[in-house]
Amino acid sequence: MLHLLKKIKGYFISRQRRNEETKNNEYWQLCDENDLPTQIRLKVNHIYEEKLGEFIPNLNQYNDSIVKFLKHRFTRFLYEIDDSIIDPDQGLVLLRQNYLFRYSHLLMEDPWGKMQPRPSKDKFLNRVNNVKKVESGIFIRFDWTNYYHFLIDTVPQIELCDEIGLDKDIPIIVPSYYAKHGFVREYFEKIKPLTRKLIVMEQGQYLEVKKLYIVKDVFFCNTVIGYAKNVLPDDRTIRPKKIFIKRHKNAGRTLSNLEEIEDVLLKRGFTVIEPGDYSMVEQTNLFSDAELIVSIHGAGVTNIVFSKAQSLKLIEIFKGGTEFPDHYKNLSKIFGYSYRRIEADKPITATGEFALNDFNNFYLNPTILEEVLDS
Repeated sequence: MLHLLKKIKGYFISRQRRNEETKNNEYWQLCDENDLPTQIRLKVNHIYEEKLGEFIPNLNQYNDSIVKFLKHRFTRFLYEIDDSIIDPDQGLVLLRQNYLFRYSHLLMEDPWGKMQPRPSKDKFLNRVNNVKKVESGIFIRFDWTNYYHFLIDTVPQIELCDEIGLDKDIPIIVPSYYAKHGFVREYFEKIKPLTRKLIVMEQGQYLEVKKLYIVKDVFFCNTVIGYAKNVLPDDRTIRPKKIFIKRHKNAGRTLSNLEEIEDVLLKRGFTVIEPGDYSMVEQTNLFSDAELIVSIHGAGVTNIVFSKAQSLKLIEIFKGGTEFPDHYKNLSKIFGYSYRRIEADKPITATGEFALNDFNNFYLNPTILEEVLDS
């Protein structure tokens, strides 16, 4: 009986959530400079068409909505927006009436159908006593919680502010959780200090900005190459040439036969590293002489940018039955590294079905790995 009551309660909660999402989705209208030309001004706009063709040579096989999304990834821009409001939950930019700035988020118009959730209509309409007002700010949109996205997306946005000449007195607006992770604090304390003041949004508080700037750079920008190559290693640190980047079993999306794969690589002279066990500065040191890296797909692979070796080969392991993100294939291309990917077995549930959960562990036949290493 208790199980039935819980099931009924779960059904009603789920239905209520869906109704709320539907209401929010119907309320907000996407807009850009074409819809509100006096309020939204596109000051810098450059699409790197030649790079788009270089990184995605088979572009013509995609439909129009995916092409539009990919072009956005290869675009550098600066928007200047008057009288905007930043939503505290997702950092989306809201404007008069019920407009939502189209480029508040990379996946605002996700061509794969996973639409970015819209802000709460009810919270927005009842925000009167929960608002802070500022004159101006640069809103840094990207991820402060993921090592890859912080280094490849967030930091270049900050650097771009200076490159395009935004006034140094304009502060940067960051979410309340921006310094939650140690690598963010360490980057600004030990690698490259911030030169602008910060406006840290308070949790749950809307921010009204009289003049807002939104910038976006591309993942192959000079900033990524520049700051990575300028981080100098510490001579006191052990810097292995062959590294296996592992993920702990309790982290999910790792190898079910991790010990077996580790044993194969240790016998070949690899040093086994779990990046999360080290500070950011320690990671930059550890990878500075790396020439051969084998890794399970994960944010720790970002450390390939800190290698000072003349050449580097990356072998990236994915679980079978899933799409392969091109993050590290693209980084390898930018830095001139050799890249190879290995598809492991599909993770299977106890009932014999393919495990769809992104964090299911998976098996890699060690013979396949050895063949790739010997090739």
